[in-house]
Amino acid sequence: MAETITIAGAGPAGLAAAIYLARGGRKVRVLERAPHVGSRFFGDQQGIENWSRKQDALDELSALGIRTSFTSTAVNQIHYTGPARQLVELKDSAPFFYLVRRGNTAGSLDCSLYEQALAAGVEVQFGRRCAPDRADIMATGPRGISGVALGYVFATDSPPQALLFFDNELAPGGYAYLLISNGCGTLATTFPRNFRLARLYLQRTVAAATALVGLRMHQPRLFGGRGHFYLAQQFRTGFTLISGEAAGLQDFFMGFGIRYALLSGILAARSILEHVDYEDLIRSHFHELMQTSVVNRFAFEQLGNRQLDWLCKIVARVAEPRAFLYRRYRPSWKKRLLFPLACWRLGARLRQPQIRL
Repeated sequence: MAETITIAGAGPAGLAAAIYLARGGRKVRVLERAPHVGSRFFGDQQGIENWSRKQDALDELSALGIRTSFTSTAVNQIHYTGPARQLVELKDSAPFFYLVRRGNTAGSLDCSLYEQALAAGVEVQFGRRCAPDRADIMATGPRGISGVALGYVFATDSPPQALLFFDNELAPGGYAYLLISNGCGTLATTFPRNFRLARLYLQRTVAAATALVGLRMHQPRLFGGRGHFYLAQQFRTGFTLISGEAAGLQDFFMGFGIRYALLSGILAARSILEHVDYEDLIRSHFHELMQTSVVNRFAFEQLGNRQLDWLCKIVARVAEPRAFLYRRYRPSWKKRLLFPLACWRLGARLRQPQIRL
């Protein structure tokens, strides 16, 4: 019992695993190659999605022992627009997602998890690399690129809002977004291809947001990020459990990965504490979500701008939009039939990268 559990990576998956293990009585050490938590981020705002599971995301984390002490904003109202720039409002009694800040800033998700880990007695060492075969849990983040985001973080006197753009001229095969809360804003375009044109898509996104909602950005700072999704054949290598984006656990459709990362880290910790098979835990929680994510991504990438406008009009008539999104993530016989075709068409983008030991 005195043996130290070693975790590679101090992101959400690694720190969630560390907190859970330490509170379960284990001695835990986290090795992080960066100089601090949240090094991949710049204070940009991201969402913890709240539609892929029936249980509220923050309630789920609390029930699993992760305190939601980070600054968060429940987003019950969003606006979106297609290429025709007809603004549509969606409201629901439950949040679509929770807005959180990322990076090494006070109140961020990353700093909150780090503080909880330290309070639980976890030893965190920065500037330390860890070979995969030396870690009990590998949670080192994306190992490839399935999509990129490029945008600005800025101060603003524009009103709080969440706005999505579905337009292949701004984000081919993806979407652009504007998030504003408490005088802070994030504007970005996300897409899975044509990375070399990222700055052009961002310029178009800024122009679109300015024209549509009169966006005012003060002291904008450029940021970039990447995400990685793949269909893993296994979630361990030797005795090392792989969690978070290192295991490809990311929503391939909308790119929301925080909830997946946190939950997978906790499942890795449960596997160690309870002596249950980690791969069985992962598949029971994520198998259907990952398959529907692939089909959703494949179907979405077939849409041109005319079809995107049509889709926006269809969604505008939905009475319960969060329930509508929840159903999109549920398996069906149609999705099972489409899954092999989606895998074939998406091809190399779904292949598991090799781990060098």
